[in-house]
Amino acid sequence: VNECRWAPPQLLCDLETGASGFVAEMIADFTTDTATRLQHLRRAAANADSSGVRAAVHAIRGSAREMGADAIVNLCLEIESKAPDPIASNVKDRIQELEACFGEISRAMARYSRQ
Repeated sequence: VNECRWAPPQLLCDLETGASGFVAEMIADFTTDTATRLQHLRRAAANADSSGVRAAVHAIRGSAREMGADAIVNLCLEIESKAPDPIASNVKDRIQELEACFGEISRAMARYSRQ
């Protein structure tokens, strides 16, 4: 079970200068982009499009890694490890876990942005 907690990685904290809002902008971009990628992932899984699943998961994992969202990275790695059959029933369960985890991490990021 992945713990879906988030705190900004030191690199992001180091990039923030004064009231620039740089990290808040990165968080907004991450949450918007990831929500769109999750839609693509759901669609690909529903259509048994294994290459679409892998592409969406790969993109989500890369941006999650940059943002320090380790639980999302780990879930993506689990989904990717199911290749060449990422459409297996347990992958759909992992996608649901990924969506729930993204929701939790998004809320944590929103709280951080409001600080």
